[in-house]
Amino acid sequence: MDRKKHHGSARTSLRLLGSVISATLLVIFVPACSDDTNPVNDKPDPHPISVGLISQISTTMNMWDPTPASLMEKATRDFIGMMDGEMDEATIAWFHRYAMFRQIMTHDTSLLLSHLENGYPFSHGAVIWDALYGTIREVHSIAIRPSKAVILMTDGFEYGSKATLPECVGLALRDSVRIYVLSFGKHVDATDLITAANYGKGAYYHNPTRAQLREIYEGISDPW
Repeated sequence: MDRKKHHGSARTSLRLLGSVISATLLVIFVPACSDDTNPVNDKPDPHPISVGLISQISTTMNMWDPTPASLMEKATRDFIGMMDGEMDEATIAWFHRYAMFRQIMTHDTSLLLSHLENGYPFSHGAVIWDALYGTIREVHSIAIRPSKAVILMTDGFEYGSKATLPECVGLALRDSVRIYVLSFGKHVDATDLITAANYGKGAYYHNPTRAQLREIYEGISDPW
């Protein structure tokens, strides 16, 4: 072997090895923040969300004081106020004896809030599971964000649904749509609501605070 070629090859190898070692040391010995003046935020920013807001507008939601409907409206306003108005998106569904979509999926928070300006058209009946099933399907079908959820707002007194709780949970798990449930008022039938939230990988809150609504907002974007 030519000695000069051998030495040249060796020097080249050492230079390459030195570069690798230097790069490795640079990665390994980057100092972590050692004080609280500039703490490292290791919590990722929430991902954009697609959410279905489902409100019960039965006559039972318009009784007592404060009315469950007034508490529900405030929670809806607070949650929409947490959306960024650009990437987050939501659809609005209402239900009494039948379910209806009031607003297709949009990121326009002003448009979402406009549906709360004139109050709710209360009527009899409460097809909770029909509304939940239909909104899960809607969110899965048209949502463009990977972090998807529905927020069911109700007093829990079901009457008239063709869909069932197990069907709703099964659809949510199949389509990766979390189920959050909020109940309002003094008179609530919470048993099935808690079951829906637990099996739907969401959470249940009664008369939720703004801080709890923030937990929901952030929880929707957690990995499935």
